[in-house]
Amino acid sequence: MERVIEKINASESTLPQGWKWVKLGEVCDIINGKNQSEVLDPNGKYPIYGSSGIFGYANKYLCNEGTTVIGRKGTINSPIYVSTKFWNVDTAFGLSPKGTLIGKFLFYFCKGFNFHALDKSTTIPSLAKRDLLSIDMVLPPITQQRAIVSKIEELLSDLDKGKQQLELAQQQLKVYRQAVFNLAIKGEANIPIEDVIDSLDQGWSPRCHNEPSPNENIWGVIKTTAVQAGYFLDGENKMLPGNLEPRMQHELKVGDILITRAGPRVRVGVCCMVRQTRSKLLNCDKVYRIKVNPKVVIPEYLEILLNTPKYSKEIGKMKTGISDSGVNLTQKGFLKILLPVPMIKEQKSIVLEIESRLSVCDKVEETINQSLSQAETLRQSILKKAFEGKLLTEVESEDIRVLSKSVEKLTIVTEPLIKNNVETDTHFLKVIAGIKDTDLHAGILAMVIDAHEKSPEHHLKLSHVKGEKIAHLVEAYIGIDLGRNPRKDAAGPDDYPHLKKVESRAAKAGWFRTERLHIGQTYVSKSGMPKIIKRVKEMLPTEDLNKIEKLIQTFLPFELEHAEVIATVYAGWNNLLLDGRTPTDEEIVYESRENWSKRKLTIEREKFFNALHWLRKHEMVPVGVGKTVSKPKTSI
Repeated sequence: MERVIEKINASESTLPQGWKWVKLGEVCDIINGKNQSEVLDPNGKYPIYGSSGIFGYANKYLCNEGTTVIGRKGTINSPIYVSTKFWNVDTAFGLSPKGTLIGKFLFYFCKGFNFHALDKSTTIPSLAKRDLLSIDMVLPPITQQRAIVSKIEELLSDLDKGKQQLELAQQQLKVYRQAVFNLAIKGEANIPIEDVIDSLDQGWSPRCHNEPSPNENIWGVIKTTAVQAGYFLDGENKMLPGNLEPRMQHELKVGDILITRAGPRVRVGVCCMVRQTRSKLLNCDKVYRIKVNPKVVIPEYLEILLNTPKYSKEIGKMKTGISDSGVNLTQKGFLKILLPVPMIKEQKSIVLEIESRLSVCDKVEETINQSLSQAETLRQSILKKAFEGKLLTEVESEDIRVLSKSVEKLTIVTEPLIKNNVETDTHFLKVIAGIKDTDLHAGILAMVIDAHEKSPEHHLKLSHVKGEKIAHLVEAYIGIDLGRNPRKDAAGPDDYPHLKKVESRAAKAGWFRTERLHIGQTYVSKSGMPKIIKRVKEMLPTEDLNKIEKLIQTFLPFELEHAEVIATVYAGWNNLLLDGRTPTDEEIVYESRENWSKRKLTIEREKFFNALHWLRKHEMVPVGVGKTVSKPKTSI
């Protein structure tokens, strides 16, 4: 959504009485950031801010309370209000208000201002200090600034509650979709893929023009991105040069099953059926094309089956390659995968049931997306009217009420879906067959250790507490059962009795060992660690493995306390959702701090609110499934 605040008319006669136009440089100081390497301190009092939030702590500060952070380079349109003293890095500016301007008024002005309009770079988005100093903004009297901020926060609070519910419903739909696909797996898997198809071939990839074929009169060759999980994009193609004769045998037809066979790990094994397509479109050599035996299987059923979590995992085992950036799906192994293949009549019934449920999901998701877009439009409208001196009209207030009602309706639709999902078709936590939970947990910790040891910059940030926080999110967010029973301990959420078993098993097996630090413990790899990593990667479904690897990379730069607060807020938020509540931000922070343990009270509340913002920004929103994190019998 484009930001809407701009100076429409410089004449002060158009402003409310007592308001005036000023340059930003007249009412605030712009503080340049500095490199943080010399002030980094895990036990530092002051947070270190970049344009995307906190990523460490320092023993010195550059900016005072009430300063707004704006990216100098990279993320330049996401202002952050900081209520404490802090250090800003060299890619972020600190906008510190002078006496005639209050910090929150400046922050909300920045929230509505389009900083991209000041970007003159041709590569990485960048802002120049001189351009910021010259921005025109309105300046009401201090008393009116406070009143405007109060009104903005009242209205945005109502809007944010609705948005939170929409995002929750969005996450719940993802859980439900996985359960729906599992309906396809009925009966014994005893027929190999090669026995249910007429042919499997791969296409042709000549040197093509970079642009797509403009119409059906000109031949095109699909890119691998044309193949998405469950749907086909015929516009994702490259135009065949006019001097090349098309190889007609590779032309795609309705009913073809496509599955990517080469490329990055996350993009190999992606499967769809061609339901409709333009003519003169050829398959490429990085995609298998399957034609089914119609007497044995219908293509719609095979497409659904190959997209289930179970078969995504099976296909993942067939991928070969030394790097995740380039793997192959072996044809021989793929064709040997065993499938459950009921009679054609039952296949049609299964497809009809699944498509009916997914159709409901699609409609609900479309409505959610429309409502989220409407919420962002309303947010910008609130800010625009506030800085025009108008605040909100009754019509816009009614728009917020309408949005709230639509959220209630969506909740009514999604809750039965999720209830049915959790109680019947599947459980949120997946038990990975063929491996003990202690070995699985150890393997994931080994991946964490490996990532830190390969990163000199972040190696010293490894600790067993940080590893336990990542393990908690592997269970609570990704949904892999590690056999933990997490508790609200001082450094929780954790299950240290279970972790001790995992660490003992890892040491005896020669995977890794613990090493005592001045405060706490860390991990050190042993010679057998690559073996457990390889085994766990082979056992995990590809989608879940990708999520775990992304989670580890995300947490890699985090200091211990930052990782702890993120995991704690996620757990506290999920606890409240499991109780059937729709919590406010204040309630989430209270559950995660005041209602957790005495030690959590030593961490500033602002850090918990920052963690909440971080979780939303990174789309790690809990949906109220999994295990409740409860207090131990003897609270620590």
